[in-house]
Amino acid sequence: MKIINEILSTPILLAMTTLLLLVTGILLIVLKKNKLIFVFGGKEYGIKDLDTKDDISLSRRRPIDGRRLFEYEGYYPIDLEPGTQIPSLNRQTFLKALSYFLNEVDDKMAAMDLIYLREDNKRLIPIRPDFEKTYNKLIKKYQLQDYRENYDSDTKILFENYFQLVKDLGKTLEGVYFEILLHNVRNPLKSIIAEYNSNEVSGRKLYDPSTRFVVQYVQDQGKDLIEGLKEGNKVAYPKKFTKSKNVKATTTPLYHEQLGLIGILCFNIDINKVKKLDSLGLAEFIENYIKTTGTTPKFEMDNAPDD
Repeated sequence: MKIINEILSTPILLAMTTLLLLVTGILLIVLKKNKLIFVFGGKEYGIKDLDTKDDISLSRRRPIDGRRLFEYEGYYPIDLEPGTQIPSLNRQTFLKALSYFLNEVDDKMAAMDLIYLREDNKRLIPIRPDFEKTYNKLIKKYQLQDYRENYDSDTKILFENYFQLVKDLGKTLEGVYFEILLHNVRNPLKSIIAEYNSNEVSGRKLYDPSTRFVVQYVQDQGKDLIEGLKEGNKVAYPKKFTKSKNVKATTTPLYHEQLGLIGILCFNIDINKVKKLDSLGLAEFIENYIKTTGTTPKFEMDNAPDD
């Protein structure tokens, strides 16, 4: 046992021993279901994930070739309900896009967007044997089996820090007509994945659909939206929720190194309500603004400078 431990703890000895075992056939290394398997004495050991091209995981940080689905005119399966800005799924366009990216065009990024839309909105797309067969072919073509299985957990990982930001910032500014919304732009049908204080401003709820943002997607495949978010006028700008409801808004795009634009953080202050405050309302506003609810961390107390 002492000799084995010494071999395992010494890189040179470990490499030489491994090479000797491989040459003599005592140790075998085989690829099994995208896993690296070490076979010794008829038993399998040391299973390690391989970064192969068979599947894609957002944690691997490999660049993804292609364009976003909404950049393909006529193939983005999101429409607006007639006379409204509320998005809905167009099943015919979805099936058209499914066939297009399976048989005519190779674009993994667009295929990922299409798969995400379906997996996150299963109840809106009928499950038929012929549809499932074609859909599974698309997944196999782009080797996205893991992506399909892990899309929900990957989404939670992508937005984990932003979930905490929404909660902490929202709680800090509670009671002052300030709301913060987190949009997942990959699924406009239930865009809002986190919110705080929305009851004070817009009245939007968790998993509400996107509204004005989706107009940009449908009308110009998202180009105006993306370009607009890159400009410097997205901070503290005036915005109208309705003809009579004005807010001070900030829109912050969230990008991922593989997927590009994935989300939008929206900060809104209800200007109308603040301007209409009477003396009692203003006093309550100030009290809420300066109110503290947490406990001061010890390191903050110890490092407070003298006045």
